[in-house]
Amino acid sequence: MRKVKWIFFAYMALVAAVVVAIAVSFRLVPARDQHTLYSSYYSNVRSLDPVKITDVPTSVVAGHVYECLYNYDYEKRPYTLIPELAAEMPKLSADGKTFTVQIKKGIHYFDPNDEIPGWEQVKDAAGKVLGRKGPEVTANDFVYAWKRICNFHVDSPQYSNIFQGKIDGIDDWWEYTKKSPRDGIDWDRPIAGLQTPDSHTLVITLAQPFPQFAYLMAHLPTAPVARAAIEFYGERYRNNPIATGPYAIPAREYRQDERIIMEANPLYRGRP
Repeated sequence: MRKVKWIFFAYMALVAAVVVAIAVSFRLVPARDQHTLYSSYYSNVRSLDPVKITDVPTSVVAGHVYECLYNYDYEKRPYTLIPELAAEMPKLSADGKTFTVQIKKGIHYFDPNDEIPGWEQVKDAAGKVLGRKGPEVTANDFVYAWKRICNFHVDSPQYSNIFQGKIDGIDDWWEYTKKSPRDGIDWDRPIAGLQTPDSHTLVITLAQPFPQFAYLMAHLPTAPVARAAIEFYGERYRNNPIATGPYAIPAREYRQDERIIMEANPLYRGRP
């Protein structure tokens, strides 16, 4: 009988300890911010570098940071392709092979880590540094980003998914990178099907007509990247995305297997 009594008291003490621990945890954990949206992701984000993005969880996270030439109006049925970084819908030549895209002016990259040399610091009204304002997005950024995808040494699956056999001269670029050392690639080497007659005009010439290419320009891996950011971070860029979208991910808030906190991009020109 005495043994049963001690088991009962031990059990009650354990329950009380658990209740106290829960109560203390609620007191220690700060209340949820009413201006913050909380969500969850069901697997680790693999890489926030567009050349490596292939899975849905990563795309969901990166889609808040990067922008493409086009996106979709999800409030319409059926979904409708709309300009995002492009100033208007693409103009298609009579032979169906050449897309001419005008790019919006005044859109700048944002560095939430306040690290990239030469970029201008961004401060709030109280003088707190929010990050750095990068260069304006230009047509050359798309050419550079797409060349990265089609770089043999990067081994991006998006080369075959999006570009292979579609853009005039793109396969020649892939062969060139294959024959070149990783650190010896001439990024200024021209590609016949990617021309920039001015800083905000991108002319894409296809190897053969493919009207669906307009929709590929809304695919996340085609987002532009800042060459200065890629060169500064190197392999670390996979955890330090620098882009133009409504949100940014500071390195201090990126814990791949625990939590990711996105902060509003102070340079964003519209509503998220």
